[in-house]
Amino acid sequence: MTTPLMSGQAGASDSTLSNPGFERGDLSGWSTTGTAFHGSVTNQPGWGWGCCFNQQDTYHLWGFAGGGDAPTGTVTSEPFTLTGTGMVSVLVSGGRNGDQLYVALTTLDGTALHKATGTDDEAYRRVTWDAREHLGEQLRITAVDQATGGWGHINLDDVRVGLDKAPDPGLDGLAAYWDFAEGQGTATTERISQSTDPISYVFNNAVYKPNSDPLWRTKRQEDGVLSGALLFDGYSTWVTRAASQTQLPTDGMTVEAWVAPRAFEWGDEGKPSAIVNQQDKAARRGFSLGVGRHGVWQFGIGTGDAWYETAVPQAAALAAGKWAHIAAAFAPSEGTITLYLNGEQVARTAIPTTARLAKADVPLLIGRHNQPAVINGTFAVNMFNGQIDEVKVHTDALTSESVRAGHKHDMQTFAGGSIPDARMAMDRSRYDGDRYRPGYHFSAPNHWMNEPHTPIQVNGKYHLFYQHNSHGPYWHNIGWGHAVSEDLVHWRDLPVALAPTAGSVAPEAPLRLRSPRRRPWASPRAGRRGRPRPRRRRA
Repeated sequence: MTTPLMSGQAGASDSTLSNPGFERGDLSGWSTTGTAFHGSVTNQPGWGWGCCFNQQDTYHLWGFAGGGDAPTGTVTSEPFTLTGTGMVSVLVSGGRNGDQLYVALTTLDGTALHKATGTDDEAYRRVTWDAREHLGEQLRITAVDQATGGWGHINLDDVRVGLDKAPDPGLDGLAAYWDFAEGQGTATTERISQSTDPISYVFNNAVYKPNSDPLWRTKRQEDGVLSGALLFDGYSTWVTRAASQTQLPTDGMTVEAWVAPRAFEWGDEGKPSAIVNQQDKAARRGFSLGVGRHGVWQFGIGTGDAWYETAVPQAAALAAGKWAHIAAAFAPSEGTITLYLNGEQVARTAIPTTARLAKADVPLLIGRHNQPAVINGTFAVNMFNGQIDEVKVHTDALTSESVRAGHKHDMQTFAGGSIPDARMAMDRSRYDGDRYRPGYHFSAPNHWMNEPHTPIQVNGKYHLFYQHNSHGPYWHNIGWGHAVSEDLVHWRDLPVALAPTAGSVAPEAPLRLRSPRRRPWASPRAGRRGRPRPRRRRA
């Protein structure tokens, strides 16, 4: 089989090493010492009590298969001449022990040039070594197992010699990176693996109108790294990366992104609107970066036995309609989770130094919660509404200095060194060609509206206000939309007039003028919230 992990790239069979992926079904071309790797070549896709290795093609070397964790020994390839790009890469998994359990690129006399150990996980991750200074030399690959007890085994597959591209120095230390540079289309490329991830969008396969792409920000050079961002509409737009394609570090990581929220949800079921997540919070596994009510954003991580979560204070909340750079660093070696806003630390929580990420076997999603609340039996909420760009997952916990330097670098790409305007007003052209879109009667530019109220004339212009959900075409998260006209026929959309705001007299979803029993479309939760207080009679 060909896994998504390696799709679109040359295979190990193209290298100068014979049997580099164990596809002969045995250890021909390899020599062993000890017994650790006897009988370890297997075609098993999983390990019996779990899944999946995600090996390349059919066979791979599973160090546990021959005798469990107790045996020790080595397996060494025949010599090969380093040619091509000078890069050598391998798929590695198994136990974590850099001294006794590892795969190494060595010289013929056994000197280790590069080493990689497992992460206490059977799922393979690719490790790439830059060996260009040894081009033309004869080298070997050696797997060493001198560990016993739990996780005392190492796994190996798909040795690639001289095939991988030389690394982009700007991508060092990244496990995944989405820069949304396409500016069009229904997929986006993750730059580390160079594989494409689909973008879900309601009109990718439209029914009552022509198909149309997701909503991309128009590219402008002056916007620097934020040129061509993707706009998430709040209910139908998200990016999916399969669980098998995601290789996350377990002993430290940093997640960062540029975000420009257009509006904020209530946080149904206490869940944030996900920016990027791969989580199963009920099982206390995975991670989540998201934004909650009134822009308060948070980061959570699961270790299997606990879920650790850190949120910023209201003073560091995101502002609707504005770009901000956010970063969350999980640093068990320091015993902390630290959050940064625009390069500056804004929150920190203590965690045990023994904490390790327990990966969730669910897709990595950008813009959609892995386990969203569902209202009206149809619409998933806890989704991000606004623009996202420059999503990065680092393989370690960045220091405060590194986060600050990264933010400074991005700022230098903007014209005048100033963060650009978000520019994400709702565009009515999204519905061009929709046979059921009202052509004469007023409708909201996007999403839900109800109760348009009598126009108010001010200085020769008519102002129309209506209940509006900025997040999707359903009754929920109500604010007040606003439009203006000079003739009651031609209308111009204005920004939302009133929205739930922290510290105000109506911090929830306010101004609902009808009782719940007169709204059969309202969810039970929606009907309980934001009821207007009785008006006081004047004396």
